[in-house]
Amino acid sequence: MAPKPPTACRVPLCGGYAAERGYCATHAKQVPRKPDDNARHKRFRAQLREKHDNPFYDASAWRNRTSPLMLMHNPICQLVLPNGKQCTNRAKAVHHIVGLRTDTSCAHDPRNLVSLCEHHHITGDGDDPNNPRQYTPTKWKLLPNMPTEFYEHAIPTPLKEGEVRILADGTCRVGQRPIPALTMPSVPDAKPLDPNFDYLAAALKGRP
Repeated sequence: MAPKPPTACRVPLCGGYAAERGYCATHAKQVPRKPDDNARHKRFRAQLREKHDNPFYDASAWRNRTSPLMLMHNPICQLVLPNGKQCTNRAKAVHHIVGLRTDTSCAHDPRNLVSLCEHHHITGDGDDPNNPRQYTPTKWKLLPNMPTEFYEHAIPTPLKEGEVRILADGTCRVGQRPIPALTMPSVPDAKPLDPNFDYLAAALKGRP
């Protein structure tokens, strides 16, 4: 096979040949690389790494049954926003409320599954008990001739101060003291300025 002919550098009026990213060796050092600040792609790559580390997501029961059924019956993100309304983004991933490392018996249980958009799907082992999130009921229908069922998701009780909870994987979680809200000291009402008083002369009085 004949070698591929070299291409010109992307910089105009440069007589060099492309060596890296379409630039010659000299201009490749001068032109900075484009920063990868796309948070959506970073979250997607993190999810791929998580799925690669856990073979559960490659199993046929998850890929061909549970995950497609969840996204089909719950196509909208189920997270309830702080204003009390449901997120309107399209669901992209199925989330376990109780993570697989904590309890694998509820991996396919619709009472433990919610459909979330890519913005609200957090990576890790389920939800944090100290920061519980509210979801809308999950719609589940295993077969076409079966009735549609709805499963409510109770908000987990956060840990109290000093309470210790040992998870199934041996992780220990201790309830922290809640951070009190900052309160601004009350400022007395300022008196209105006297238009007939010379404040500058009073401030300079007594200075050399």
